[in-house]
Amino acid sequence: MKLEQPKEKAFKNTPCRTCISIRLFLLSFLGIIALTIIGTDTAGIVEGMSTMTVAIIFVGMLGCLAVGKSVIEIAQGYRNK
Repeated sequence: MKLEQPKEKAFKNTPCRTCISIRLFLLSFLGIIALTIIGTDTAGIVEGMSTMTVAIIFVGMLGCLAVGKSVIEIAQGYRNK
């Protein structure tokens, strides 16, 4: 006698959007902390920029990546319909 598997949708092992957003936020927060700890002398890759400016650019780039990922997911969702 075989036991039948329930006929539910199989869940993928991918994290949800909320989890991804939280991870991106924590990554950007840790990036700001790291740039603050490093200081202006070491983080002075581009002269004339303060540590806070570099941190804001870093967070902005992560934000753009997050928005781009969301746009790609939405576009893929429309294609699959």
